[in-house]
Amino acid sequence: MWTGIDIGHAYIKIAQVAPSWGGFRLVGIAKVKNELPADDSKTSSTIRSFARAQLQRIFRTTLTPSGCIIGVTGRDINLRIIQMPPIPSPTKFRKMMEYELIQIAGKSGEALYSDYCRLNLANKPYPEIPVLVGMAKNTFIDEEIRRMKKSGLGLEDICPNAIALSYALRQTEILKPEEIVLLADIGAVNTEIVIHQGRHLIFARNISGGGADLTETIQNRLGLAKPEAENLKITAGKIVPRETETSGEDRVLQETLRSGAGQIQSSIESAISFAIAQLKVEKLSPDRIFISGGTAKLKGLSGYLGETINKPVEVFKPFKNIKANLPSETKDKVTEADCDFTVALGLALSQAAYHKNNHISFLPPRMRIKKEFYRTSIPLIAAGIIIFAGMVLWFASAYSARSIEINSINQLKEEQGKFITVLNKFNQVQERKKTLDDTYQKLNKITQSTDLSYIAIKLVAQYLPAEAWISQLTMGGASGAASSPRDPKKPPEPDAPKEITIIGYLEDDNPSNLENLKTFVDQLNQPNGYLPIEAALKRLDVPKTIIPRGKKEFEIAVRIKETAVK
Repeated sequence: MWTGIDIGHAYIKIAQVAPSWGGFRLVGIAKVKNELPADDSKTSSTIRSFARAQLQRIFRTTLTPSGCIIGVTGRDINLRIIQMPPIPSPTKFRKMMEYELIQIAGKSGEALYSDYCRLNLANKPYPEIPVLVGMAKNTFIDEEIRRMKKSGLGLEDICPNAIALSYALRQTEILKPEEIVLLADIGAVNTEIVIHQGRHLIFARNISGGGADLTETIQNRLGLAKPEAENLKITAGKIVPRETETSGEDRVLQETLRSGAGQIQSSIESAISFAIAQLKVEKLSPDRIFISGGTAKLKGLSGYLGETINKPVEVFKPFKNIKANLPSETKDKVTEADCDFTVALGLALSQAAYHKNNHISFLPPRMRIKKEFYRTSIPLIAAGIIIFAGMVLWFASAYSARSIEINSINQLKEEQGKFITVLNKFNQVQERKKTLDDTYQKLNKITQSTDLSYIAIKLVAQYLPAEAWISQLTMGGASGAASSPRDPKKPPEPDAPKEITIIGYLEDDNPSNLENLKTFVDQLNQPNGYLPIEAALKRLDVPKTIIPRGKKEFEIAVRIKETAVK
């Protein structure tokens, strides 16, 4: 949270802002009189003591101080524009500006605090760089710092009121890139004027004179005391066209106000002419003009200035784009006198929306170095913490990813082992199939001297289970007659066997293998078009001779069915 403190001659205005989503929000606001009672002697010491007491009262009862920035103006500070050679190197330019500021301070013959910011003037007709230089007397600034310390408030910055206006204008108004906008804050004793080209500050100036001059003119013309003249200006003051003026005292008041408004008009036009001279441009015509400060509330002032300057003039609304997090009563008060807080708001924004190229500070060198150290070191420390946290998260993420990767690799290895096992079994099956194919080829090459032997060999090669092995085929003698499978009407050959005995081994006697063997016998009994035969499992027992692969020895008898013999 940042606190802007505008210590004016008539009022002390305070605005507090905090960062918000997409901008800033107003979290605190206060306004108190800064004029001594009439019976008090008005010396410099008593005025400062009264202002200090008012500040202490506000922060003791209403607001909480945090990041306080005070604004300064008047004869003790000066803003001017100088032209510097176009030096591309930022380091060399800074060194040259430091030397230039020393020269300016030396010519003045006084101890000064100084600062500068570059002005971004588009389409300037020369290569030089315009620079806004701010200077303030050491004694004046040191006194302000002492006053803040005595008030028990920590001081964050001391900023010219005109620079604060620039921050308020950039935050509140939508500015087109080439648009020229002038903002004049008319206080009681001083007037601050800034000119922008788009969002870039191109001119700033503080001028003596303001609302107090109007009060004094009314006081002299109508013969009133100062409080009465001030009250008359606030309650009955209104600038109207000449043709609508009334007679009597109202007419005198209106003429007086018009005369004072003419001085304000002259100040604005004089500032524009001075800006043209200092910026070295042919013309500088504002597209829009805003006025703020206590005097801006004078009825008819904006209309009068618009007619005389021949430009649109509006009363500035500093809180237009600022979210207000305030009680409803405070919001109503702010709405009534919002233009009074333009400088205070701009001072708070000067730190909340700080930009080095648009800022001027009158902090003493020791305080500025300390502030710059914290301003640059804290972000670096924060960045370091963020980087460290990021590295920790990265390491944790990398470790987690590595663990996941190792688990995945182990799972892959396990799956690979399973695949290799299946592949080996597949290769074994392939080898067994190749062996069976070779056996079939060998059996197929046996001389097909009889029909039954041919059919038996074909069926064995086609249906024999993979877990069964044949060790012996025994063919019986020829007796009876059978039809040929190729020609059923042809009588069987006289020497063809009518029975074949198949002896083999079963690798394992588990139920699945036994069932497969029975299925094989059933398939022999269904030749599907071959010579009618029948097969039977004669025995299945443990072999007398132990062999490496076999556990059970089987014997199957295959013979021609009796019905097929004629």
